[in-house]
Amino acid sequence: MKLQFSYLLIAVLLLCGGCSKFLDTKPTDFLTTEDYYNSEENLLKVLSGVYAPLSTAAMYGDALFNQIGAGTDEHFRSAVSSTTGVWVNNFDYTSAEINNLWQQCYIGIERANSLIANINIPAMDESKRQAIYGEALFLRSYYYFMLVSYYGGVPLKLEPTTNINVISIARATDKEVYAQIIKDMTEAEGKVHTSKYFGHASRVSKTTVQGLLARVCLHMAGFPVQDQAKYKEALNWAKKVKDSGEHTLVTEFVGNPDGDNNSGYSQVFVNHAQDKYDVRESMWESEQKGNRTDGYVSNGRIGNNIGIRFTGNNFVDTGYCYGNLRVTEYLYRLYGNGDLRRDWNCGKFTYNANAKRTYLAADKIYDRNAAKWRRSYETLLPKDKNYTPINFPSLRYFQQ
Repeated sequence: MKLQFSYLLIAVLLLCGGCSKFLDTKPTDFLTTEDYYNSEENLLKVLSGVYAPLSTAAMYGDALFNQIGAGTDEHFRSAVSSTTGVWVNNFDYTSAEINNLWQQCYIGIERANSLIANINIPAMDESKRQAIYGEALFLRSYYYFMLVSYYGGVPLKLEPTTNINVISIARATDKEVYAQIIKDMTEAEGKVHTSKYFGHASRVSKTTVQGLLARVCLHMAGFPVQDQAKYKEALNWAKKVKDSGEHTLVTEFVGNPDGDNNSGYSQVFVNHAQDKYDVRESMWESEQKGNRTDGYVSNGRIGNNIGIRFTGNNFVDTGYCYGNLRVTEYLYRLYGNGDLRRDWNCGKFTYNANAKRTYLAADKIYDRNAAKWRRSYETLLPKDKNYTPINFPSLRYFQQ
């Protein structure tokens, strides 16, 4: 009996010693900040997450041209069943579109803040570090630009969240938000790579920052900030883009010459449909990808909600399109006779149930779709009914 008790006492002591050692072991089921931001590769992964909100349905995947962006002098949403929503000016703070845009912007801002705060952790080439830092700075400021444009003054959050109990941030004025935007974008302009360095338009380049600074300055010159000095600054930033020599208008047409148009202008949008980059004119694009057959869930509705209407069953060639957005006479009349851009932007036909073209009478202007992006040019097959791989151009080069 004593021998058994001795064995039991030894077992208990061993077990207690093992428990102490086990409880002292560091957790291994999550990464620390130092582990997560420990390489250039990981910084780029985080940076891709900062870009990601731009392509969501709440932003350039759908809402910014289909719900929030609809209802302007240029186009309107034609769905007769739509009696509430931003597009018919009948909404309040509970509207999903209002909340979703706000949320995605602040998701992007939080991710940018985290990347900025941890940018110096990995050992890497300093010029590449600074370029990533510049992109993060710009993207944070761009999300704030979206917020102040739609909501006015908003809370300025410039540090990552470390305490979930500290979430009450005072609302800044429009002027304060714009001042931070200008500060961040100006710093970013000196750090990011050129468009030639990338060779594509999915990442922010130096001329992209300059072009957006011109746009921001124009907004600041108007209501409510009304800083008239910003007109001159806008001109200076725009001149930097032009003087870079990196951008020009596309003049040649190399797409599918099916009689729709034969100008380089339309080629810009054919490129979007065919996943081709041409940074000469399309300076910055929000990315969409694939046809949902590879496990990647893209949010893009470009060409599906905005494009030439076809709602039949055989959409293999034409691509399914609700054609929700139609043009106004104001837009149509802006184009002079013989301007090839008019019939490309203001579609002169729709598709019938047999995927054949039905041409509209000349006086049926309000029946014309906003038709820049045409799914008939997509080369990725099979075509998903509702989602497309077409990128949205957030910034294009313009020259008079």
